[in-house]
Amino acid sequence: MTGKANAGGVLGLLNVTCAIETTVTLTKPGYAVTFTKTGTNLSFKLPMAGDWTMTSVQNGLTQTRTVTLTAGVPLTVEPITDIMLYNRGVYATGFASGWSSGEGSGSVSKTGGPYMKPRGYAKSTGSVNLSEFETVQFEYSSSFNLGYYANGDFGFEVVRAGTDTVLASWTAPRRTYGNDPLTTQTIDVSSINEAVNFRIWADGYSGGGEQAGGTCSMTLYSVKVISTN
Repeated sequence: MTGKANAGGVLGLLNVTCAIETTVTLTKPGYAVTFTKTGTNLSFKLPMAGDWTMTSVQNGLTQTRTVTLTAGVPLTVEPITDIMLYNRGVYATGFASGWSSGEGSGSVSKTGGPYMKPRGYAKSTGSVNLSEFETVQFEYSSSFNLGYYANGDFGFEVVRAGTDTVLASWTAPRRTYGNDPLTTQTIDVSSINEAVNFRIWADGYSGGGEQAGGTCSMTLYSVKVISTN
């Protein structure tokens, strides 16, 4: 340990409440000291107040955050509040990288066309258990280039892991023209208590035959799960 930290005393009191088994590791910036416990209700008596780095591993997912302790004042926290699963080509620890199709550099994009072209799908190869989370948040952009008598739409789906069963979804309003810049959208998943994959899709509809060409596409940049409890 570097420096002297209240030898024999307790200044930092931290309680970590977890609905499921979690491994929590606490480190003090600037000091070679580490405390680790595994369980559901964890209590730490620490030799220093101030800022501590808390790393939590739950359901195979890792989150790191800073907790600030006041000397002699207990602090209770939940370890997992939100996790960025996918962000512009970067994947969270424990969330397998990749999509079933359509992954580009820093994003995943799917295109659908209105004439003789099936709906385009891309599904995450990684899954996550939503039992501890209430909201899914994602960033996307869209592009519409559809012809005469045509319109298109796109959406984001939460599907049961390993299947195509849709548990929750969001669909953009159907239209012909008008692109979306980078936009943030959320889906309520508070009733879902199982492992899921994420899927995006794009589609077009033709009322004018072959001349109704063009495409609509959705590009996904990030996916985050959030706990509000």
